Amino acid sequence: MTKTIFLGRFFFLFFSLCVIIFFTFARIYNIGLPVEKVFDEVYFPVMAHQLLTVGSYYDTHPPMGKLIIALSEMMFGNNTLGWRFTSLVAGIAFLAVIYVFTRELLKDKTTALITTLLFAVDGLFIVYSRVGLIDIFMLLFGFCAFLCVLKFSKSHAKYLLLLAGIFCGVTLSVKWIGVGFWFLAVVYTIFFYRSWLKSAKNFALFVLFLLIVPIIVYLVSFIPLYKMNIIHETIKWHIQAWKYHSGLSEGHVYGSKWWGWPIMIRPIWFYYKDNGGIVRGIIALANPLILWLSTASIVASVGLIIASLNKKIKFSIKNSELKSVWFLLSAWLIFYLPWIFITRVAFFYHYMMAYSFAVILLGYFLAKIKNFSSLLFSFLIILIVFFGLIYLPLWTGYPVEYDYYRNLMLFKSWI
Repeated sequence: MTKTIFLGRFFFLFFSLCVIIFFTFARIYNIGLPVEKVFDEVYFPVMAHQLLTVGSYYDTHPPMGKLIIALSEMMFGNNTLGWRFTSLVAGIAFLAVIYVFTRELLKDKTTALITTLLFAVDGLFIVYSRVGLIDIFMLLFGFCAFLCVLKFSKSHAKYLLLLAGIFCGVTLSVKWIGVGFWFLAVVYTIFFYRSWLKSAKNFALFVLFLLIVPIIVYLVSFIPLYKMNIIHETIKWHIQAWKYHSGLSEGHVYGSKWWGWPIMIRPIWFYYKDNGGIVRGIIALANPLILWLSTASIVASVGLIIASLNKKIKFSIKNSELKSVWFLLSAWLIFYLPWIFITRVAFFYHYMMAYSFAVILLGYFLAKIKNFSSLLFSFLIILIVFFGLIYLPLWTGYPVEYDYYRNLMLFKSWI
């Protein structure tokens, strides 16, 4: 029996690593194609190039994302590799951060491996690793920030809070919606490190590292953009950017409502070309099975938490696990619920932050299923990987026949 369990664990480890490595390579393969700009590449890489050549540009998002793309363009030039290389690096690094983050939060290597596999085979994260857009930077730095906060619980090493503050500032410097990671880091520290914060010195460090440092980092990101008269120009930019985002009322063909994101009613086509019945396309579409199961995991988490409040029900789940589920569900709500009140046009990619926490919850529940029924777990994992393989051409722009593409469009709203 022990030998069987060992072989089962070894096979799962081997299978998972093979899948993760394959889908990591899929992120890299032919990243220079298509040679045309896709979706918002008409903005961000162009702005990065203007920063390098003219020294300035205008965008309604903070500068950090374009600064990172500019680094790539400095290395490889104003071409597809230059536009996309830093996104590729961030997308691959994100998988490593997700593994460490999940292991640190849920204290289980198997759950961390399952969760990393899920992120590896999900199309939304594959696509954003292969295009010159900035959302993948926000995800990477946001999770790095919170990873530092989690690691602080072990050693109380003050440099970890400083790093967390720096990462929070960098995250906010990519897009304003990155403020959710900053909020999470601050609230988590207040709730879970209360005894440490009782010291006046420690509280002062908390204020400095997690409240002041992120603001400083955020403001410093504007220096390369406004070298002269930086204070006036930065204030002026914030007024203009706020007016733009708060007053944006025009629609978009790929605009979608917040209530449709957990069931993926309207994904986004970044690129589509039909050449005599041979289709090349890039669609920002999550792995359908992962997304729908992650939504089910949100519902299951609510049920688990409600049941845990009933003292008559006995649980075999550790209290630390329940706290982690509470946190993941809260993080999902923090990134998702504000969109109910936002009237400007929104897109499916705005669900990426909330979706990330839903996927981690799915990894947690799959690990529980693995302990309960290895057969059911194996079936679900194989099916998830299968979905990843059949949709991979539409995430990477690989040419397929029209009928192949059309058969994968499960709903009319996906076209």
